[in-house]
Amino acid sequence: MEDALLANDLQELPYVGSHHTWCNNQPEAARVLVRLDRMFLNSAGLALVPLASIRHLTRISSDHCPILLQLALPKSDQRSRWFRFEDVWLSYPMCSKLMQRNWNRADLGSAAEVLKRKWSRTLRALFFWSKNKLKDLGSLKSQLEAEVADLQVREGSATSISEDENHTLISKAKELAATLGRLESWWKQRAKGRWIKKGDANTTCFHSMASNRRRANRIVQLTYGEEDLVEDPAQIERAFMDFFSNKWTGEAQALSGWPAVP
Repeated sequence: MEDALLANDLQELPYVGSHHTWCNNQPEAARVLVRLDRMFLNSAGLALVPLASIRHLTRISSDHCPILLQLALPKSDQRSRWFRFEDVWLSYPMCSKLMQRNWNRADLGSAAEVLKRKWSRTLRALFFWSKNKLKDLGSLKSQLEAEVADLQVREGSATSISEDENHTLISKAKELAATLGRLESWWKQRAKGRWIKKGDANTTCFHSMASNRRRANRIVQLTYGEEDLVEDPAQIERAFMDFFSNKWTGEAQALSGWPAVP
């Protein structure tokens, strides 16, 4: 079965709901529950709907659970407040200069407060620098490929190209190679594919691995409180915030009534 799935490029979708999808509807010891029904998509389908998942609905009149295919997450107006360091930033000389300038600024307070402000300030500066200065790497790659292809076609024609156009071709080819390397770094960070050898620019493979990680790490529902099952992304975030806020709240300490030290 595993060989057949690999040969046909099929990946199983994650599910929400009961683990079992079939029951023989027999009483007590004769009752059998198994998971028979599954859904698979190939890489092309997962590229179109990377957050696709299935839901096992309630079994009523049939011995099988109905399966509902969900192609996307419920819409949420909340945006992520987290800034993450991108490995691709290191390929730009401006990155180290920006880090030094923001990290070396003087701060007041305890060592922990100073360290926190340095991290926050430096990462925020890097984030907004990359947002304002860096082009979308995918669009830049397509643009450079078209320009290089056009120049190379003209280079091989009867009229050839001028000396200035030849320098432009060399410059564009170098920029395209750097962009491909940055795209590879960007996808490798999301795919966690550290085992792939340096220089392997198979971004389709990285994209597939990153999509798989995203689906596997996604939390679509959880139990909040005693028995409340929540699925709304905003409620799930609130549940995590409440849990860890309560977990890390300091306990009250009795500072009086201790026996005297002899």
